[in-house]
Amino acid sequence: RLEELGGDAYRQGLWFTTVPPMLKLDPWFGVGANMFDQLSFRYRGGAFEGRPIHAHNDWLQLLIEYGRVGLVLGTVMFVVHFAAGWKNALRLARGSASTGWWPQSMELGLVSGALAAWTAQGVHSFFDFRLHLAPVVLLMAVSAGWLAGTRLGASARGVESVPRWLRLLALMPAVPGVVLVVWVGRDAPAEYHALQAENALIRGENVVLSEELAAGMTLDPHHPRLLAMAAEFAGRQRGVQPDEFSSGPWAEQSAEEWGKLVARQPYSALGHREYALAQTHRGRLGESLPFHLRGIALDPDYATGYEYLGYYFLRGEQYDEALRLFRLARSLPGAVVTPQEITALEEYLRQSGP
Repeated sequence: RLEELGGDAYRQGLWFTTVPPMLKLDPWFGVGANMFDQLSFRYRGGAFEGRPIHAHNDWLQLLIEYGRVGLVLGTVMFVVHFAAGWKNALRLARGSASTGWWPQSMELGLVSGALAAWTAQGVHSFFDFRLHLAPVVLLMAVSAGWLAGTRLGASARGVESVPRWLRLLALMPAVPGVVLVVWVGRDAPAEYHALQAENALIRGENVVLSEELAAGMTLDPHHPRLLAMAAEFAGRQRGVQPDEFSSGPWAEQSAEEWGKLVARQPYSALGHREYALAQTHRGRLGESLPFHLRGIALDPDYATGYEYLGYYFLRGEQYDEALRLFRLARSLPGAVVTPQEITALEEYLRQSGP
């Protein structure tokens, strides 16, 4: 498991390519909360085609966002609670009978479980973003309370009377669970069809893909993954029929589905780029240009947006601008345009004259 989590190429590229420049920005106080997500655009280099949202190492991300001061405070908090839990566990173990298989102390069982959970999550956080998940944060908070609060003889002293209104707070941990169950249960059927449609898209099974998209859209016509796959499927079908590449029902459907995705997720760089490209292919240059620019603004360090804008200028016969954008795209991760294609365009411009 350690090899799987820590030895893969993704994490190596993330830790040794993206992270080091971030650490130099403000070593002592960090770059600010949740800034890793934003800075990953700038420093991902050529190691990623996507957007690294987390560092896949909570301790490393703590150092980046809160600096050495934050890392020290976080480490002290972890060590203090671990030490308190270890001390309380030993004290409870000495004061409890050791006969039989069943636990002799409820407090000892709680603090032992909390100590195990605290340690496991702390170690796992070296290889993943565990502390950015709400259930794990809740587990760590409850474990911290048990580690620091359990004392020998607490049961013997009895339980003080608690006001009735305060007892309602005991229901609070159940509220997120109920919300999560309702949320997942509501989206699960459409998500299942989205997963099946994605598998069919990868395998090239167009009939199955069409059926799964239809079934999923019936349940949730605004599901982002279904919209993206429906648009991509329409784009592929358009490519199968060259005479309808720039017009026809498939071209219109592709643009329509990408447009729905943009409306559903207005900050999706993918949606803006693909919608702009679909409209460019349809010859609607005036409508596509704002979406080309918005897609680049949402993801300025990735080549695709510049390449798509280059296609826009090619369609408008502005070859110099297109060439400039293709050259820029070659210096960014995710470039598809080849040096040979750029050379061919340069040769065409030389032959065309001024």
